[in-house]
Amino acid sequence: MCLQCGSFFLIQNYFCQSCSVLFLDLHTNVQSVYIQPSLKLDSFIDWPKYESDSLSELVYLLKTRSSQQAWEWFVQHFEAKICQIIDPHKKSILVPIPGSQKSYHTENFALAIQNLTGCKAISLLRKAGRQTPQKTKQIQDRQQILFDICEEFTDDLNQVEHIFLIDDIVTTGSTLKAASKTIKGYQHRIGKKNIEISALVLFQRTKLNSE
Repeated sequence: MCLQCGSFFLIQNYFCQSCSVLFLDLHTNVQSVYIQPSLKLDSFIDWPKYESDSLSELVYLLKTRSSQQAWEWFVQHFEAKICQIIDPHKKSILVPIPGSQKSYHTENFALAIQNLTGCKAISLLRKAGRQTPQKTKQIQDRQQILFDICEEFTDDLNQVEHIFLIDDIVTTGSTLKAASKTIKGYQHRIGKKNIEISALVLFQRTKLNSE
């Protein structure tokens, strides 16, 4: 049923047509910020301070294996901005942020962008060791997330000019910063320079400040 009104007449994004228009009117806020001097973040939808039940349910559904059509819908809706962000003249890759074993949101988001732009999605990162989900952590604990480079994809990494980190939600920016730090650390070890790193997320949950 529609997450807002309960109608059975759903479109791909889990809302009916009229509620879909209302949802986008209320929450669309396409913006670019720098969460670090060298890490640009582009986001598309605001997550209000006092979140609604329908928005929480949407985020949950977008993490499921069957969410690919919904991600395709959102990517198509923001097609113009995404195509403006991803420069077709640069060798770029999409790197989904690893989630839990039961979450498919970043892979589905990256695949939808790949289908739109032709920019290749690569699972370059993996979580280091056993880590608890970000939503269960206090703000100070979110700084501790660690990633490793998947060595089988290093040839792809060595050939690109721009890396787009892909995630569904940004709250503090800690996950994206940790992912960027891991990639830059690898670049430093191998002497590879001049790879630009930025991030694409669907939801921005809080106002971020540059650091």
